[in-house]
Amino acid sequence: MNKKIRVTMAVILGICAVMYCVRVAKVNADVSLPKVKTYGIGEVVPYGKDFMEDTCVSSEGYSIKVLGTHAYTKKEFSDKYDVKIEGDMPCDYVYTVNVKIYNDNKKQVQKGIFVGNMYLKSVNYFSFPQAELTAEISKLPGAQFCLRPESDMDITLVYDMNRMYFDSLDEIKNTKFNMMITNNPTEKIIKLRK
Repeated sequence: MNKKIRVTMAVILGICAVMYCVRVAKVNADVSLPKVKTYGIGEVVPYGKDFMEDTCVSSEGYSIKVLGTHAYTKKEFSDKYDVKIEGDMPCDYVYTVNVKIYNDNKKQVQKGIFVGNMYLKSVNYFSFPQAELTAEISKLPGAQFCLRPESDMDITLVYDMNRMYFDSLDEIKNTKFNMMITNNPTEKIIKLRK
């Protein structure tokens, strides 16, 4: 009798597992991947209705243009901007991305920019900007802000890096970084090197 119960239980569990897999496959069959749009340095990229992770942080009516990038040692960066880099992770290098943010809205709206949503990535690297350092050296009121209608502002995004990922400053300079500014429903990526 014990053997029959075990066989019956195994058959029932097998049927349940197959039904679960069929259900997961059916639900995910209609899920489409985000469309990817790629831009280069100097191109003005509109946010439109696209967003990063959270629909509550809307940047509709804003656009962004990458002006250039630069790589520094920690000391070079600290000396140039007269700031002290603190944090939990060791920082050996700093990579900056200079951008211009445009607010094309005609009237004041509750939409804006969150600098923490401008991800830096390469083939095997992913990083968020240091929001506090970005706000400090760009003279921002905080990591999330709104611009006056029909205005623009230059910002320097700061990404700290360490030797765990990059052996030298030259390796950072030769890495093909991209900056992701939205990921849903359209993934918008700005190539920082050709």
